[in-house]
Amino acid sequence: MGKDSIKKKLILFGGTSVSNPQTTVRLNDIWYYDAQSGTTKWVQEVPSPNSPPMTARMDHACAFNTQTGVMNVHGGIDTNSAYMTYLWHYDFSSKMWVSVSNGINQAQLAGHSMLYLSSSNFIFIFFGALSSSTCSNDVYQYSLQANTWTALNVASKPPSCRSYFVGSFSPQTNEYFVFGGKTNSGILLSIID
Repeated sequence: MGKDSIKKKLILFGGTSVSNPQTTVRLNDIWYYDAQSGTTKWVQEVPSPNSPPMTARMDHACAFNTQTGVMNVHGGIDTNSAYMTYLWHYDFSSKMWVSVSNGINQAQLAGHSMLYLSSSNFIFIFFGALSSSTCSNDVYQYSLQANTWTALNVASKPPSCRSYFVGSFSPQTNEYFVFGGKTNSGILLSIID
């Protein structure tokens, strides 16, 4: 899920749909909640027929670039239960998906968090699941300008590894807060780091 704070839209991509207890379907559709048009409603975004198809997925991370109108999508789990590594951009003006980093120098992750920081034009990825039984406390930085990933060395002791957590960035303090999540042993955390 991403947020366009300028146009006041909450953007939703992919996930799962459960029609009955035996059937779970991965999705690749885009929806946005339009809070600015005067009628608050969900609207489906339809990519261009010329756009490459986006792989259906769940447990991916999204971040929205309000300067360019581009939604960034990373990782997740595809319909074959494979953990994905690619970073994609969806441009709302051209209605096109573009594969950006082709999985070079980044981990296959699910249940992670992503942040676009406009002041530096970087995307950051925090923690996540490397597999169904292994989580990470790594932080990655992607340079949109150089098209490169860098694993960051955190100066202080990082929080314990986790996936499926809640993360939030404070622009006032330039800090990223992490709450809860699941550890390698499956324990749910209830602490803020």
